[in-house]
Amino acid sequence: MPNADLIRTFAQTFGLPYTPEPQNLPALANHRHLHLGKLADFYRHMDGTWQGENPRADYWLEMQTLFLQWLPYAGLPEIWNDWAFGWNNKAKQYLPTDGWREEWAVFGNMFDDSILFADTAAPGSPVYWLMTGYGTVENRRLVAPSVAALMHTLLAIHRFEQEWQAAGGLFYDEAEGGKPEDLLTALHDLLLHELPPECAVGFEAAFWG
Repeated sequence: MPNADLIRTFAQTFGLPYTPEPQNLPALANHRHLHLGKLADFYRHMDGTWQGENPRADYWLEMQTLFLQWLPYAGLPEIWNDWAFGWNNKAKQYLPTDGWREEWAVFGNMFDDSILFADTAAPGSPVYWLMTGYGTVENRRLVAPSVAALMHTLLAIHRFEQEWQAAGGLFYDEAEGGKPEDLLTALHDLLLHELPPECAVGFEAAFWG
């Protein structure tokens, strides 16, 4: 589970509003109840910025090799609703998404509007990636065995990026129009060190596939 030290390091690394004293999470819009699992530990350590002057504020993890928008607490019900229900042309109304589960908590949004969600019913709240447009939740990919493992992996990538840049490594190959092969190889090796093989494959597909 994410402990306070991990959450503090993660928040301070990426500029999120950490508070050492865990808060009681306020009621969400329309008194919506969400299953948060181990995500609750994270949100309890975010200060009033998440619910205060700008409750809709979003937070981007500033990284060279990937894009991830970590959603604020106040934004969780809306994105959950967007994925839990979809427009049915035949019925002319929004209907529950086939296979979607109440205990899935969507907390991450990516550059192509695909998402990261935590299965809060499972130990550690494993994290999955689901691409927009797939149509069925069966195509979800496991990217981390827990919320804590995801945070550890993102921190490891952040440290790697700093070391890569300090060594003169490039993040973009002008000739190829993408990430250099040596960078992708190094990231692949890092993921295999940080994550189980199935998760490493899913993480690569989600962020660099």
